[in-house]
Amino acid sequence: MPGEKPGSAKSWTNVPTRVKKFIYSIVAIVVALTVLLTKFDELVDTWNNLWAKLFPPGLDYVEFVIDSSTAMDGEFDDGQNKWISLVSAVRTSLPLFDPKHTAVRTYGGACLDPTSTRMVADFGNSSTEAIEQKVAEVVVQGEEAPLYKALAETINDLRKQERFSKTDPSLTNRIIVISGGAACDYNEMSFRQLKERMLELGIRLEFSLIGMKAEGLALQQLSNLAKELDTRLYAVDRSQELLNAVEAKQPVDAFTKAKEYYESEQDSRALPLLDMYENKPEAMVMSGNIHANMNNPNRDEAKAVALYRRAGTAGNGEAWFQLGNIYSEKALQDSARVYWEKAVDLGFDRAKDRLKELTAAK
Repeated sequence: MPGEKPGSAKSWTNVPTRVKKFIYSIVAIVVALTVLLTKFDELVDTWNNLWAKLFPPGLDYVEFVIDSSTAMDGEFDDGQNKWISLVSAVRTSLPLFDPKHTAVRTYGGACLDPTSTRMVADFGNSSTEAIEQKVAEVVVQGEEAPLYKALAETINDLRKQERFSKTDPSLTNRIIVISGGAACDYNEMSFRQLKERMLELGIRLEFSLIGMKAEGLALQQLSNLAKELDTRLYAVDRSQELLNAVEAKQPVDAFTKAKEYYESEQDSRALPLLDMYENKPEAMVMSGNIHANMNNPNRDEAKAVALYRRAGTAGNGEAWFQLGNIYSEKALQDSARVYWEKAVDLGFDRAKDRLKELTAAK
């Protein structure tokens, strides 16, 4: 009617019902959204808790692969028996893992015997005590250690688990290898094929290789395997070092152990570990020093020179210093001077004394 205000009640009553319903719907949606936004965090927490109960998160699978050959009868540097120390380390570390997702496989016996690797405690254990009991019942036997066969079976063990899938990249399967001696079935091509098979299957694996007072062939094999699998190697000589490596609690890394062997003149044990760090100048120099040592029955001067050149080019002053010493021993003083000067330029002061001696001798 003329003179009626647009916002009056009579004006609203004239609004068609269909329009009113639309407006009511919009208001309801706005109110609902306001409530949802206000309570959003609470709703998310509630949903996450419900989802976690319906679909509990997966857990990593861990399989211990332990040497049970007679190589485990020896002793550590601290006088502890290797096998007893291994059983103790496994027992102590078990509470760190879910028993249902933990398994133990042993290897030891005739290399061609299909029973020389055995699943001692399979996945699905009810408690850590159940695994401890099964490990305690293992008897050390067999002079040979079929490591490759054990690892091949370990891959199959993990593939059987329902959780194992290419579609879950957030979780990792762990294999903890504890070796006491040389593998009877070691073959670089075999391990390379094993790695290729893992990649083809989409297997996500995290290896830890532990060598118990390993030396000679055993240490060389583990060093090569670590490089092939691009994984860590821990050389342990004491029972506490073993436990630290198994639990991954500040374990002594291979380079630190190599330096320990080098400084105590255990050259045959230092070299395999140093070879793992072929691009580390300090490791090259130590390897070069071992190969250049006059008292080394396997002295290889050509290899030493090559290592010194690589390390020197990478900026290591000691490498040029040692290379100068080699040329000086051959009475090639002009060449020696060149390398000692390079060493001085890189801050290796011991080369200054050699240069002074060279100048005084003229």
